[in-house]
Amino acid sequence: MTALQGTVKSFGAEKGYGFISSDQINGDVFFGRNSLPPELKDACQGGFFRLAGRSVAFVMDSTAAADKNVASSVQLVPVEGETLLGRVKSYNDQKGYGFITSSSLDDTDIFFPKREVPWQMQRVNLVGNIAQFIIYHGPEGKVQAKNLQFKDVPPPPMPMPMMPMMPTRGKGLGFMNGSMPMMRGMPSHGQGLQGIVKSFNPQKGWGFITCSSVHEDVYFKSPNFPFEQGTAVAFYLMITPDGKPQAQGLTTPMEDGQTVVGTVRSFSEKNGYGFIAVPDQPADVYFKKELIPEGTPSTTVVGKTVRFVVGCTPDGKPQAQTAQFLDRPPPGYVVPQLEKGVKREAPASPEVTLWGQPQKRQRMTTPMPAAALPPMPMPMPAPMPAAAGNKAKGVVKSYNPAKGYGFVQNQQQAGMGDFFFSKTSLPPNCQLRADLQGKKCSFDMSMSDQGKLQAHNIQIFG
Repeated sequence: MTALQGTVKSFGAEKGYGFISSDQINGDVFFGRNSLPPELKDACQGGFFRLAGRSVAFVMDSTAAADKNVASSVQLVPVEGETLLGRVKSYNDQKGYGFITSSSLDDTDIFFPKREVPWQMQRVNLVGNIAQFIIYHGPEGKVQAKNLQFKDVPPPPMPMPMMPMMPTRGKGLGFMNGSMPMMRGMPSHGQGLQGIVKSFNPQKGWGFITCSSVHEDVYFKSPNFPFEQGTAVAFYLMITPDGKPQAQGLTTPMEDGQTVVGTVRSFSEKNGYGFIAVPDQPADVYFKKELIPEGTPSTTVVGKTVRFVVGCTPDGKPQAQTAQFLDRPPPGYVVPQLEKGVKREAPASPEVTLWGQPQKRQRMTTPMPAAALPPMPMPMPAPMPAAAGNKAKGVVKSYNPAKGYGFVQNQQQAGMGDFFFSKTSLPPNCQLRADLQGKKCSFDMSMSDQGKLQAHNIQIFG
């Protein structure tokens, strides 16, 4: 029978039926729960997935009475950028990827990387779990899944009781606000991180971010700018006095394949790696010793300007794939704040009472309580490029029509880095094109209040 399309007008998961409106049929079309594929039927139970308002394909039930419109074989219509449902077919935590099958895609295996799995689910047996995700086409045109959410989420681990602790020297446990122990390896107050927007309430102006480095959702406020679920963001982590994580200074993170200019913040010869600070980016970029030019003393790399290509790790952390150490910063580049972390020394009292016994106080360095830490300094805006406002020639480095933004590389001033642009900067006939990568173009240069290079009024050649 011929497949029809329509929009779900209503569906009651408890009642077990709903109605579809379609321009191809006069009147509403009734459908029951049993006409849905198994994963969609299960997902609607408990409110995990909302079916009302979604586009569906269906066929008319030939066994129904002639005067009644009844649908059977109701399936979601796959649309790039919209959520879809499926069931995990396989997942390998060590290899860092898995596959999903969905009735909406004729049970085609859909690839997903580990970094798209929420942190609390990454070490769980996901096979058979119902997943809600967004589909997109990868570099080779294959359908892939991102921003995964799962119906069956394990309960959070029981919190460990807080044990009284005495001040200690050296590494290991420290104190936050004088009482809360901070585990080594956990993110600290003011640290730059990247994550995915899990939820956002536009009416209240706040939401939550999932981040692989933080073992609970990170709260953030954005009353003037709405964030869509699944948006990748970079931010500064702030710890409240009661130990809750919050995000500040949200911005667009670095992406795979993006060319960026930064300054080496630190390097460890013993460990063989270091970190690069990038203007207007909270998260530092990891790089290996192998990227340092041969013959360059490792003691001289801190403070050097580097042009590099970003490659994100499976958990979404930025890493330099290739690096070019520059003799001097490119025009318009402003070195970011390189000093991080604040420490203080304990008062130099001659004695301190410990368990009722006077003891000689040891001079030691302790982390400053989170409440006393100053906000992480934001990079100062860079000066406007000399050619700002004039047409520049470039090449589209990347563009994602589903996300609605991309990057342009300036061919005339390659040292300036990539220019961000939104789809509204493209001609209307190019805003939905997925083949813009590598296309030559012209554009107007500008700089945001945060010092980020931006492209406007883009003209595509070809």
